[in-house]
Amino acid sequence: MRGTGHVGELLQPGGYKKLKELGLESCVENIDAQKVYGYTMYKDGEEATMMYPLDEQSLNEDIAGRSFHNGRFVQQLRRKAYANKNVTLREGTVKFLVKENGGMWNDEANDGGVAGIAYDIGGDEWVNGQLVAGKEPPKRFTSYAPLTIVCDGHFSSLRKKLADNKIDHPSHFVGLILDGAPSEILGENANQGHVVLGDPSPVLFYPISSKEVRCLVDIPSHVKMPRVKDGSMAKYVLEKILPQVPKRVQPYLKIAVERGDFKAMPNKTMPANPKRTKGAVLLGDSFNMRHPLTGGGMTVALSDIATFKSTLEPLGPSFRDGQSDAYNVSGIQKAVDEFYAHRTRPALTINTLANALYKVFTKSENSGMEEMRRRVRSRSHRFTLWIRSKPSELSHAFFCRRGIRYGPFTRSVTDSRALLGRLKSVERRYANHRSHRQRRRHHTHVLPCNYSQTSRVHLTNTYAYTYIHK
Repeated sequence: MRGTGHVGELLQPGGYKKLKELGLESCVENIDAQKVYGYTMYKDGEEATMMYPLDEQSLNEDIAGRSFHNGRFVQQLRRKAYANKNVTLREGTVKFLVKENGGMWNDEANDGGVAGIAYDIGGDEWVNGQLVAGKEPPKRFTSYAPLTIVCDGHFSSLRKKLADNKIDHPSHFVGLILDGAPSEILGENANQGHVVLGDPSPVLFYPISSKEVRCLVDIPSHVKMPRVKDGSMAKYVLEKILPQVPKRVQPYLKIAVERGDFKAMPNKTMPANPKRTKGAVLLGDSFNMRHPLTGGGMTVALSDIATFKSTLEPLGPSFRDGQSDAYNVSGIQKAVDEFYAHRTRPALTINTLANALYKVFTKSENSGMEEMRRRVRSRSHRFTLWIRSKPSELSHAFFCRRGIRYGPFTRSVTDSRALLGRLKSVERRYANHRSHRQRRRHHTHVLPCNYSQTSRVHLTNTYAYTYIHK
């Protein structure tokens, strides 16, 4: 088994730009990351190539997508964090949020704001992707801070108390690693993501190192999930999926299937709906998820981090009131509220495209949806998810430029116009909020990443690392 290194990641150019803004671009160096410049799409034996709309300046700044092993990238981020003298690294498992007296925090009405975290060191351990009992019993610790950042991911155990989220499960991704140079497996477009518009849903290929290509087979929720142990998963991929992928890829996919090293992951969509809790903020997949088809998750996360840094910056490095030694609690909450307001536009753009594309890319008996599927492939070069941040532009590009004004697409046009109106409303609220901030001369900007500027902030990450800032 390949263990946790089995997980791949595709960072869109917009996400890489945010990484550079945060001063963290070195985290994709020395991990054999591959540059990605666009997509190649396949349907019914035909293919279309789409390049990212990168101008000369972007190319000179080395702006492109990056694909890599997720674990290698995360380790680089951790090294960057604990190399800072103001960061103390503790590896443990966050168990629950705490109130001021150290007891378990349940809700703001009864317990006040979140005061910190309780976490265990020792006990159960992850070994080759499996949770096993450790040699020593766990020891419980409690730590306090004026702000706790909850980022415990896809399977968050803390989300329910901090947000009212409706989670949908549109599909599963089944991952495989194809061994071989990307140029051998994917051909001349090796530095691109490859999307097969298959039956019943898309199949993705993209390089994650100079010697490996990641394959993701999407299995929609209406299809019974095959099991790995009884061999039905291998049979499904060999009989149903293999004939639909490009012929040059088939031998490599067959070898990977026969090796049996499958990794299944449920895909979730979840709109952001935080409870605005004093002393806590949500980030990443614990806060907001979209279908991973477009690889937009890390771009949204990095954009959120950059936005949150800029709203925290006026508080200064200590988060303390200038007139006393007390923490500026009201200022912290104001920064959290501004973050939630400012992150809407870029996140909404990526979320809308990801979820809409998945519906279009999934095979349908509806002739109108199938026509949209064909047109998306043939005119896919117009998609600029990684550059655009205005939702109304995205809606217009996706719905209104694809010949869906006529015939069987009347319902789609009606829905898209309503969506366009809602997106423009969001943009107006965003613009008004920003204008109001500027009148108060509270300009926001992204600074180079400096962990000393966010003193006493807990970054919670279940079964991973917890950074406790001095």
